[in-house]
Amino acid sequence: MRLEISKLESEIAEQIRLDDELSTKYLLLLDIPGMLPRTAMALVVQLPELGSVNRGSVVSIAGLVPGTTKKGRGDLRTQLYRPAIVASRYNLFLHTLYKQKIEKGKDRKIAILVVASQLITYANSLIAKRLHSSLPPVKSHR
Repeated sequence: MRLEISKLESEIAEQIRLDDELSTKYLLLLDIPGMLPRTAMALVVQLPELGSVNRGSVVSIAGLVPGTTKKGRGDLRTQLYRPAIVASRYNLFLHTLYKQKIEKGKDRKIAILVVASQLITYANSLIAKRLHSSLPPVKSHR
């Protein structure tokens, strides 16, 4: 089973590498502290609108709207959980946001989902600015 998963991930990675827009999105996502390659791949594949929708839409599509049980698309909510935990510890802005939510009595999981919401919003904005500019394509640095 792990071999099959690894093979599928390799095939997806190859398809992303061959497409300039997908490759650019993927590399931009990897520049976000705490973003894991598997998460970046999931976002590129499951959220093709990334960079072309507004903040509310991207949060909703990812299933991160506070107070709802709606899952959103695929397992994006789950895929963003671990990077949100990392970001809540090491990103000063997101750490402060996380602490504020905890101090207001929010559950830790809810606070992490708020951080995940900020992460996907940032990713959306970063990609939108890059895709709609005249900057040259992003080159792999890894």
